[in-house]
Amino acid sequence: MTDADTTAQTYDVEFVIEGAIDPRLLSGMTANVRVTAAAEGAQSRSVVVPVSAIDTTSRNEPSVWLYDKDSGRVYRKTIRLGLPNDDEIVVLEGLAGDELVVSGGWWRLKENEPVAVRGL
Repeated sequence: MTDADTTAQTYDVEFVIEGAIDPRLLSGMTANVRVTAAAEGAQSRSVVVPVSAIDTTSRNEPSVWLYDKDSGRVYRKTIRLGLPNDDEIVVLEGLAGDELVVSGGWWRLKENEPVAVRGL
């Protein structure tokens, strides 16, 4: 294991591209890399939602609004957030990944309110 830089308290990390390399990639270019760590033997899975879906205004803990297809209603669910990446953010706890998350206009919603959804 590598030791942290004593001044910056950071680690040097190198990533390798597997498979065919796009000829447009050049040495020294930057990239966004998503890293997911899991306990040995555990299945690793990240749930990512738009930053616009995070409700931080009405509670001490962040939450999202979910749409229940069976009832046609919305409800709020408390979550634990990871780090943002551009316009998305990782949800560490609270979502399984198969929910329908409201990504905009949630500030107008009320708990258990029936809503009409287009395009589902």
